[in-house]
Amino acid sequence: SLYPATASYLPLAFDESTGILQPMSAVFTSSSSSSLPSQSTTSQSSPTKELSDHPLSWAFRLSSQFVAATFSGGLGVLSLYPLDLVKTRMMNQRVGPSGTRLYLQSLDCFQKVVQYEGVRGLYRGLLPPLLASGPEVAIMFGVQDLLNGLPLSSADRNVGHHWQMESITGGCAGACQLLVTNPLEITKIRMQLQGETSRLFEAYGIPKTKPKTFSEVAVQMQLSGLYRGAAACLLRDIPFGALFFPFYAISKDYMRKERSMDAVGPTTKTFLAGTLAGIPAS
Repeated sequence: SLYPATASYLPLAFDESTGILQPMSAVFTSSSSSSLPSQSTTSQSSPTKELSDHPLSWAFRLSSQFVAATFSGGLGVLSLYPLDLVKTRMMNQRVGPSGTRLYLQSLDCFQKVVQYEGVRGLYRGLLPPLLASGPEVAIMFGVQDLLNGLPLSSADRNVGHHWQMESITGGCAGACQLLVTNPLEITKIRMQLQGETSRLFEAYGIPKTKPKTFSEVAVQMQLSGLYRGAAACLLRDIPFGALFFPFYAISKDYMRKERSMDAVGPTTKTFLAGTLAGIPAS
């Protein structure tokens, strides 16, 4: 799936104290902790209380992150979707009338899709991932941001990044995004395979059927069918979130402290941190 590769579509905010673009939770944590007095006897306000004090500000920030995630995620889907279709076809490798596999390798699959279905065939089933790009990222990072605001995860935040709590909140966020990703992903896969199925029907002399639209596939599968394979998706998304968030936080913290990285722009640092975190998570 393309969805786990959303490392580059992070909802970000500008941290004025460090001059670095960071995830919304990291910026919130930094701004709240930097304003606290150093006196140990002074009571510290929890992030949960600060969120409740500024509900409109937080809601506006989350909305802006959602719009940014939808736009950037949509661009990522458009640019990488042909590779995702090739991946789906190769994973669902079938045998043709001659008894041989339809595709020898990924490049052969790409060439045959263009040959038999045209360039348009490379983008078959594009609508579901486009619809999921915004809600998926908003749910994942929104849930992680909210969980990071709980007193349990905010205690003693002045002592570096608590990667254990980042891992727990990231795993919970990965599980929550399943509500959106599973129905849209399974319909996307069904639509990606329609062109191949029509070609096999033609080879076996079976009348071809008209390719179904997104709504037709969703109605045909019904609610229970849209969540088929949810257990496997949970086994993929929970570890991804549990690994991605702590590695991302550690990478950003290292780049912030490393003086050799001072000349690197904040956008480049964010891209590098997302890439470094996405590799072990994937």
